[in-house]
Amino acid sequence: MLPRAHRMVKPADFTATYRRGATVATQRIVLHVQADKSLKQPALVGFVVPKKAIPKATGRNLVKRRLRHAMQAELPQLPDGIRVVVRAQAAALDASYQTLVADLHHKLPLGIKRAEAKAERQKPLEQNPGLKEEAQ
Repeated sequence: MLPRAHRMVKPADFTATYRRGATVATQRIVLHVQADKSLKQPALVGFVVPKKAIPKATGRNLVKRRLRHAMQAELPQLPDGIRVVVRAQAAALDASYQTLVADLHHKLPLGIKRAEAKAERQKPLEQNPGLKEEAQ
């Protein structure tokens, strides 16, 4: 189980992460990562296992438990202000726990890097002097 401080529960957090975050994918999972350095809260993590991808509740729960446990090991590496939504694909049900851990371990740093770059590009011109000069 993830610590309460790291659980994403508000629908608005999920929506913001989907819309403003960077996406990294494997066959089994899709990571939506949003970086916001202005937030001083710990990293938030949410999980989505669609009913269309995995129709049976027992399968969805199994995948969620595996992903939660795998993400718990990655939490110390997540910087503050990061939001991550882990969305499972249909192939996640047939994947072993070790495969899901490997997917998270390899793709999460790339997702964070892309999200931070995207957040830097989205800053207003006043906050990013380098872009202000290029715009003129």
